[in-house]
Amino acid sequence: MKHTTWIWFGVIWGLVHSSLALANRPDKPLTSGDAVLTPDPRPLTPVVTVDEAVRMALDASPILRSARRAVDAQEAIVSQARSGYYPRLATQTRYTWQSEVDPFLITVPAAGPGLPRSIQVSPVVTNTYGVRAQVQQAVFTAGRIGHRVEAARSQTDATRARYDQTKSDFVFRVRQVYWEGVRAAELLRLAEDGLRRVEAHRKDLEHLRSVGMAVDRDLLQATVQEEETRLQAVRVEERRDLALIELRSLLGLPLDREVVLSDPPVPVEGPAGTVDEFVRQAIAQRPDLTGVRAQVEGARSTIRTARSEWFPQVSLLLNTDYARPNVRFVPLKDTWRRSWEAGVMFNWDVYDGGYRSARSAEAQARLDAAEAQAEETVRQVTLDVHRAVREVALSFQSWNVARTRVASAEESARVTRAQFVQGLALSADVLDAENRLLAARTDQASSGIDWMMATAALDRAVGR
Repeated sequence: MKHTTWIWFGVIWGLVHSSLALANRPDKPLTSGDAVLTPDPRPLTPVVTVDEAVRMALDASPILRSARRAVDAQEAIVSQARSGYYPRLATQTRYTWQSEVDPFLITVPAAGPGLPRSIQVSPVVTNTYGVRAQVQQAVFTAGRIGHRVEAARSQTDATRARYDQTKSDFVFRVRQVYWEGVRAAELLRLAEDGLRRVEAHRKDLEHLRSVGMAVDRDLLQATVQEEETRLQAVRVEERRDLALIELRSLLGLPLDREVVLSDPPVPVEGPAGTVDEFVRQAIAQRPDLTGVRAQVEGARSTIRTARSEWFPQVSLLLNTDYARPNVRFVPLKDTWRRSWEAGVMFNWDVYDGGYRSARSAEAQARLDAAEAQAEETVRQVTLDVHRAVREVALSFQSWNVARTRVASAEESARVTRAQFVQGLALSADVLDAENRLLAARTDQASSGIDWMMATAALDRAVGR
């Protein structure tokens, strides 16, 4: 027993001693030798592909949130129109404070001495209370409610198509900005590589001039080309920075946040289909075409709604009153009493000053305008698809030509530099070869990005 007590005393003393040591330890950052390292507060640089950029931009876009809420609002309008099918229940509670009036008396011949000659029929009530519940159910509207529901649904389809179109345009814009950033980054890399090559040539000329094998003119030409290439790199870097700033804004990131774009431009093929196939796809699935078709259907439903207003409406009514006093009971008594009534209400606007005729004419005009807009949209969609297919084919062909030019320029630069070393070519020939190589590589990179953008434009034109 005594041995166990000393063991527990040692354990408690060790815990207390460790706690005091930690409490008295001076505050300092933990080093790599400690058990725990201080976390790095700097955020990691995100590496973003074009698909990830699209996803992040869709999540962060207030424009799409606004368009989505517009769809929600229109769906609520459909529910409003559909509510006409159901009965309406309304309640009313009232209290009235009235002034004193003379009582309602009936004078009768005296039946005998001392008997009253006037009889009070009902008391004077200065405070009245009442509760009413009313139920109304439409039983005949000449299809007005159904036509309103159809028009609201068509408008919802049109609003949803506008949301899809807004989303398609937004995704295309994100891809454009992304590929512009990739283009600028690639052109900057090529410009910096060209700058290093020209700088190396200028240093070679400085060495050759020091031994009397080059003249000042060659050195000045190399220096001028070096500065021009450096200026080109600065301009391309500015383009890259502006593209990245816009991309960060679309992604919902801080404008000074570092972003690395990881998708390289790799064109692989021309348009995967014929123009007629792409046109059929676009006519079947383009959001703007879906929207104008929905507007046409909505205009037709509006015409049917306007025509239904020429017919009467029939509704059933049921009212129940719980009042004090209840005027349905005579004579009045200052007590709570219940009563009810049921009936049929027949509404028919016989003359409205030409309102219904004008409304029908308005609906017909809107239908004609919607059909004309649908026809024009089909023509525009067809034109967009033709243009997009040609752009994809042209950019792919340009990329192939630029690839051949790069191979030729690389070989020419290699041969010219070798000839310069052997004294068979001038310094100006080397600079010209470097210029042609940089221009060929720049054209190849740009045509690759053009192919990416043209492909994205074709997807948008087709409605994918």
